[in-house]
Amino acid sequence: MILALSEEGNDYVETDVESLYSPDTQERLRTFISYITFWRDMIDRCRSDTIKDTLVDNFHVFFLQQIL
Repeated sequence: MILALSEEGNDYVETDVESLYSPDTQERLRTFISYITFWRDMIDRCRSDTIKDTLVDNFHVFFLQQIL
């Protein structure tokens, strides 16, 4: 699925293009941001460096590798 960044000036619209402003995309973005916020808060509040390192490693595996 391709995310359309602009809805203006596009005479040709593919069926697999989704608007950045569509309710589905906005809901997915809110969900993603809530996950990122959760991980940030967990890492910020963690007092143990060992646990903090583990959280950062898990964040890398669960989010960054999935996205990239």
